[in-house]
Amino acid sequence: MVTARVRYLLLCLGVPVALATAYAVTQEITKHRVHEFPGVAGPSGKTVVAPKARTSWQRYAEGSHGRLAVLLTDSDSSWLGLAHALKSFGVPFRITTSVEEALKHKVVLIYPIVSGKVLSQDELKALASFPREGGHLIGVKVLGGGMNEVFGFSETLSSRQRFGIHLDPASSPLLADFTEQREQTIRLGDPVRFAEIVGTFGYSEPRKALAVYGDGSAAITERAYAEGRAYAFGFDIGDYFFRGQHARHHRAHRSYVNAFEPAGDVLAQLIKKIYLRGNPDAATLGTVPEGRDLSVVFSYDVDAEESYETMLDYAAFLRSAGIRGTFFIQTKYINDYNDIILFGDEAVDYVRKLVQLGMEVASHTVAHANAFSSFPFGDGNERYPDYRPIVLDFDSARGGTVLGELRVSKFLLERLGEAPPVISFRPGYLSYPISLPQALEATGYRYSSSMTANKALTHLPFQLNYGRESGQEVEVFEFPVTVEDEIPPRMGDRVDDAIALARRIARYGGSFVILTHPNELGHKYAFHETFHAAVKDWAWFGSLSDYGAWWAARDAVEVDSVCTESGLRCTIRLHAPHPIAGLAVTLPEHCRFEAEGTAGVRPTPEGVVFDEVAGTVEITCRRRRSAPSIADSTGPGGTRSGAADPP
Repeated sequence: MVTARVRYLLLCLGVPVALATAYAVTQEITKHRVHEFPGVAGPSGKTVVAPKARTSWQRYAEGSHGRLAVLLTDSDSSWLGLAHALKSFGVPFRITTSVEEALKHKVVLIYPIVSGKVLSQDELKALASFPREGGHLIGVKVLGGGMNEVFGFSETLSSRQRFGIHLDPASSPLLADFTEQREQTIRLGDPVRFAEIVGTFGYSEPRKALAVYGDGSAAITERAYAEGRAYAFGFDIGDYFFRGQHARHHRAHRSYVNAFEPAGDVLAQLIKKIYLRGNPDAATLGTVPEGRDLSVVFSYDVDAEESYETMLDYAAFLRSAGIRGTFFIQTKYINDYNDIILFGDEAVDYVRKLVQLGMEVASHTVAHANAFSSFPFGDGNERYPDYRPIVLDFDSARGGTVLGELRVSKFLLERLGEAPPVISFRPGYLSYPISLPQALEATGYRYSSSMTANKALTHLPFQLNYGRESGQEVEVFEFPVTVEDEIPPRMGDRVDDAIALARRIARYGGSFVILTHPNELGHKYAFHETFHAAVKDWAWFGSLSDYGAWWAARDAVEVDSVCTESGLRCTIRLHAPHPIAGLAVTLPEHCRFEAEGTAGVRPTPEGVVFDEVAGTVEITCRRRRSAPSIADSTGPGGTRSGAADPP
């Protein structure tokens, strides 16, 4: 401690003990000077965190038989990871534990295990008949029960030393869109850092392998029947999604940031493609507002003195382009190892100017401590000016808590910066405590940008879980960072790479969150100008709270599609508990929107875009009678089972 060292030196010089101690304490206080705003104290009241309570699968039990049926065979599994990935990609699904109910659907996904230990012989027999009768069956971890032959392989081989899978685009039309090397090779873990990872199962002698492990055994198989199909996944896809979403994997990402890492997205897209192949009457939700190709968020980490004045130049650029950006402000009112006091009277004036320019003001903590990930949780009573987190060096700090960083920074920005409710958060150094999701929810935040997209293994937002564990979701969404400005080469020198990355992610409607430290103009400002000009014709732009509000509303939308027996006419029913503007919906295959008499709905090549959806709305689409995709034959549950392109 500084105080102890100063006291020791003074004693060595012969200074009396009492005087030496008093002087050392004074120096410590001076070293960590606090900026106090007269008459400002808060927040008042205590933050109360909801107790841990497992989310019930029955939350996702409703919906029509046109949805993907998830047959849950273990409710203690990582099914929330699967559910959140399906929601991110707009796939309508419902969860059931009833085999009889599941088989009323066209496509059934058995999760997390297919085995005689979790399914009765009668249930296994019924499931075995499903693909033979025209249904599409997906099994995760097929481990017996006489189902090997149904899924088209010989034996199951377990291992904890499989670190990746390779997809062969030539093996199936389902994989044809995966043209990038990082889409064709998915890493499950880092073999350099780990001798073993989560267990996987390989399938021997498959009828068709869509993906293989490094040892040559099949990771994903397909067996075709006259009308139906059966697919087997040899690894826990829900757990893989969950581990990515909460940074709990064995370093499955190949880059930290500024690169394309679609591992989780490829798997989610594959499930979506299987679903749409098995149910061409399905409607799905778009992922980008207004039906555009890419969602872009310009965000700024304001954590240095020189950033305050310059950030207004970036805000002016955004305003001139008709864009709202998000400025994460560090409310640092104590000088310490990291820096001088940043959040004083002058900084407050700058924040107010941001608000006047229409920008979003968000929290970037008080301390900006790399040690934030190991901070104690706190008691929920932390208040300015008594809350005094002090960074001692890069890896350590004292006096800080997770709740304190959230409560106090939010209070100061709202009270002094005159910002609207602060609901977006990003930690310094992207330091991510295990307790952050529930702490964000308890303190009134809705949107987090606390990790990179590469580490999350996805380029789409997703819902977070309590304690970053698999059992309980919270009402907070993560918007991972795609590109940042500090890793060489300079940001302005890699704008072409960023544009190319944006085009890759736009192929499936992903998000692109840009993190900039506005401490200079020059090459960083040039990046903004060039990037915006390159993508503005096909991208949507907004602040994190703009995008977050849209995404949260979309996340709650229910979509169902019901077609007539002939398949010529389909009714698409949407239910939006919260009003949402610019929602895109992809219509059933070859089904064209009947626009007559329908206001506020715009046709697109793939479907429609709604000006607004509030409550329950219905639209219809129609297929041409001559289209050969309209088959009279029916699959399980009285559904059509064939589809081909119309003339």
